[in-house]
Amino acid sequence: MGARVKLGVIGWPVAHSKSPQMQTAALAALGIDGEYHAHAVAPDEVEQFITRAPAHGFRGVNVTIPHKEVAFKLCQPDELAARVGAVNTLVFEGGAVRGHNTDVHGFVELVKEAGGTLEGNVVLLGAGGAARAVAVAVHGRGKCAVVSRTPRSFAVDGHALTVTPWDEALLAKLLSRADLIVDATPRGLDATLPAIDLSTVPKHAVVLDLVVARATALTRAAEAQGLKATAGAAMLVHQGARAFELWTGQPAPVEVMRSALEAAL
Repeated sequence: MGARVKLGVIGWPVAHSKSPQMQTAALAALGIDGEYHAHAVAPDEVEQFITRAPAHGFRGVNVTIPHKEVAFKLCQPDELAARVGAVNTLVFEGGAVRGHNTDVHGFVELVKEAGGTLEGNVVLLGAGGAARAVAVAVHGRGKCAVVSRTPRSFAVDGHALTVTPWDEALLAKLLSRADLIVDATPRGLDATLPAIDLSTVPKHAVVLDLVVARATALTRAAEAQGLKATAGAAMLVHQGARAFELWTGQPAPVEVMRSALEAAL
């Protein structure tokens, strides 16, 4: 590919990200001369970082919490990213900043690997960038109920979705009808937060926490009740593989990336 490929991930915080280990392994597996590092970028520094990234030699970056929606406003989004209203992958090419959302692909693959379905009742916790990717994946397949502590507008393809306030009684009612439960909040990163009551959840439901970990309080609680549950590692692998292909133009070594991520967890 010629010049050294400079890649990275930006977020705040970002030290917990396992993308560097995963993407570095992918570059090495294909013999690509490149680097991938995590960059802690404060919210008031995002625009400056993205604007200056090409001059600093970046080919592309991943974007994680809480910058996905801000990055969307600073790029030329593709059709899928425009539907989501958030980007997690930027490609710097020919003076342009192109935005993509590979979270949708990553989430669909996570659901497949977890044995879940998008065609039933989906309870989605959170209304941020990751939640929007989930909602787009579900749209046209199943029914999505969004629950958020922060009231905000939430629409997919022009269709407004009702955002239910985070009320324990309302949540329990929604969970009692769920086929798939997706936590798209950062709750799983904070072990001090109170547990979500899963006592009303049907036994066939699948529980997903998008936090990248071997397990979270939510997935452990779900498994204790006999439910299928998994955290977000597979989503990170598949969204990262799609991003890798956008940056390099080569098929991603998915299993190499999965192995590197599992070793880092």
